[in-house]
Amino acid sequence: MEADRHHALTEKGWAILNDYILLLGRRQGKIGFFAKRRLKRAMAFFQDALSIAPENYSSKWALGKIHQVLGDHRYSLKWFEEAWSLEKGNADVCREAGLAALFCGEFLKSLEFTDRAIALKPDDAGLYGNRALALMFLNRDADAIEAVVRSLQLDPGDQIVLNVRAIVHSVADGIRPRPGTMKDL
Repeated sequence: MEADRHHALTEKGWAILNDYILLLGRRQGKIGFFAKRRLKRAMAFFQDALSIAPENYSSKWALGKIHQVLGDHRYSLKWFEEAWSLEKGNADVCREAGLAALFCGEFLKSLEFTDRAIALKPDDAGLYGNRALALMFLNRDADAIEAVVRSLQLDPGDQIVLNVRAIVHSVADGIRPRPGTMKDL
C-alpha cells in the first residue's frame, strides 16, 4: 500500500515538474507566480514520497531539479549530493551536481562531480563543456581549452560549447576579465 502511495506521489510530482524542468540549459515553461506555486506543490509530493522511501534517489534528484529551476542553487546542490550518495553510477546526477556547484561558486567541487560524470559517460560532449567552465574558474586555462577541444571533437555543432569556447578563449587571451561567478558570464 505504501509503495502505491509512493508511486502516486512521485507521478504527481513529475506531472508538474516536467512542465518546468531545465533541459539542455533551457527552461521549458515560464517561471512566474503560478509556476512557482505549482513547483512548490511538486516539491511537497516528492518530500512526502521521501517520507515513505527515504533512500529513493530519484525523488532527491527531482527536488534538486525543482530548486534548480527556482534558482535556489544551494538547495539544488544539497539534493543532488544526496542523490549521488545513493546512486553513484548515474552520470546525470553528477552532471546536475556539477552544474549546481558551478552556480554556488564551488568550482573544485564542480570539477570533481563533472570528472565523475565523464568517467561514467566519456562520450558526452556537454560534460566536457561543463568541465571547461569549472577549469576556467579555477584559473586552469590550458586545461579548459583542452576540455573544449575534446567536447567539440565529440559534437562540433554544440552551440552551448561553442559559446563556452568563446568565453574560455577570450579569458585565456586576456580579452575579457576572468569571471568570478556564473552570473558574471
